[in-house]
Amino acid sequence: MKEESKRIYWIDAAKIIAMFLIVLSHTIAYSEQLQWLYKYVSSFHVVLFFTISGLTFYTKKYHNYKEFFIKKFKSIMVPYFVFAVLFLIPLYMFGNSAAQDLGRTDIDIGVTKSIVGIFYGNGHDNYLRQNSALWFLPCLFVVENVYYFIEKLKTKKKYLIAMIGSLIIGALDYYFLPIRLPWGLDIGFVMIFFFTIGKLLMNYDDQKEKQILKNRKIQIVLSICFIIIGLILQSFNDRVMYMHNQYGNYGLFIISAFFSTVGYIYFIKNIPYSKFLQYAGQRTMSILIFHKLIVVLFQTKIKPIANLLNESPSFLVELLTALAIVFVSIVLSLIVDKIISKVCPELLGEKRERKSVK
Repeated sequence: MKEESKRIYWIDAAKIIAMFLIVLSHTIAYSEQLQWLYKYVSSFHVVLFFTISGLTFYTKKYHNYKEFFIKKFKSIMVPYFVFAVLFLIPLYMFGNSAAQDLGRTDIDIGVTKSIVGIFYGNGHDNYLRQNSALWFLPCLFVVENVYYFIEKLKTKKKYLIAMIGSLIIGALDYYFLPIRLPWGLDIGFVMIFFFTIGKLLMNYDDQKEKQILKNRKIQIVLSICFIIIGLILQSFNDRVMYMHNQYGNYGLFIISAFFSTVGYIYFIKNIPYSKFLQYAGQRTMSILIFHKLIVVLFQTKIKPIANLLNESPSFLVELLTALAIVFVSIVLSLIVDKIISKVCPELLGEKRERKSVK
């Protein structure tokens, strides 16, 4: 396999592993024995995905901003609006009873709020209750659009400016702004820092002659050290909740998420090839969109499994149940993705393949 193929593979593998962690966090959010794992995974899983998005971000293939905007709107925001509307159906069929099963009495499932939430594009304050995971898409769209102009800056210090500016604006917003901004803009301020980390990692990876980290053993050892440092640091912080713009200690969150993310990226670069990981890593949009409904069904409507997941006295039982649910949720999401991709790929922001004329 050529080096370029390996590079593409490990990025796909990183995407699906990041998505696996996101699905896992949603699955174990109410598990009594797994709260420490939920706290750890939630400290960096979204950051990991944004950093990977920075790895693959390029503007040179677009002739101008209009072309870039249209392409990104079709691939990110069209699926967002389509499924934010479609998921209103299961919300009104099962929403109230599911919330009660999870012990949630603070959820407003009114028509007006749900519709406003779609255009507000933020899952905070019970908006987007039809599928709160969808908040990620407007936020990603905003970050990539902002980053388009960062990439066009002529100064060599543009990445330093982006990182410092992102951290300062993110901190000011976090500590002083009393309202939440639409389309995850406040979260996006912080994510631009990690998006830039992804860009820098890819730039460094392309400069092979400067790589001390080219040695596989050194990469693995350093990645494990980084992961351990991230784990230790996050243990001193409060629980991180991205959708609610809650990071606990802001500085501690940034540092711990940085170590965890960079550690996992370099670790993933060295895992063996897997056809499934490569395929699933290219279909993370559908997993993000569909997994939450499947997870909630297991958490609330399939009582024997819900009891094992949320109220088992055994750590091992809850963990194995959670992993099984995550696996099933990902596989079912990929099946739905396959069907939609064949019937109407435009719903997922993809082009329909043109059949060749014989």
